[in-house]
Amino acid sequence: MIVFVDLEHDQLQTKPALWQRSRTETLRNKYRLEAASGQVCLVVRYDKLKTGILQEIKPKAVIVSGCLSDFAYYDEVDLEALQQVYQVAAQPILGFCAGFQQMAAAYDGQIGPIGTMEAPAEDESWFPTNQQREYGFTAVSTHPHHPMFQNLSDPIRVFENHYWEVKTAPAEFDILAETPLCPIQAIAHQHKPLWGTQFHPEAYNAADPDGRLILENFFQHFFK
Repeated sequence: MIVFVDLEHDQLQTKPALWQRSRTETLRNKYRLEAASGQVCLVVRYDKLKTGILQEIKPKAVIVSGCLSDFAYYDEVDLEALQQVYQVAAQPILGFCAGFQQMAAAYDGQIGPIGTMEAPAEDESWFPTNQQREYGFTAVSTHPHHPMFQNLSDPIRVFENHYWEVKTAPAEFDILAETPLCPIQAIAHQHKPLWGTQFHPEAYNAADPDGRLILENFFQHFFK
């Protein structure tokens, strides 16, 4: 069994369309993770981590989602429980987007908004209009020697959906990918089974399948 930690905050229910989109994507991602891993995937809400659920069920791997809610909405106790999961690293962990940012924060990496821009952006994202962002399928330069990018060309094309970033990577992590706007796109711990991506490998499609290959690489590397 693997666990998919759903990091979305309940406050998103005040925006019904975004909440429904989030619930639909969580179910889609559960099935995609099952296909990539060959394991049953249990979805666990982030605020259940403080109950010790991972110690009880002992999954083979943990994957942590992104979220559409700002971290200001979250109870500090819940974020600390998530960061402790990263610090203990009792099983391989892969964090996407906000999950990646919390992974970095768990090891004293700095996170925050990319920055502001003068002209409001017009796209399908949910971000404040004056915030710099990456949105949509994007070319990302990689370090192809790392197992994360095995059998992939450089650059990869993966889905971005963020206006926060990891500004400084923790000392124990290697930086594995970058874009001109966001120079820390992927990290891996030098000794622990921790991988994180600012982009969303789970959001692949038929035209841009690189994310699926990254998921498969993660499971193949740690399950071998």
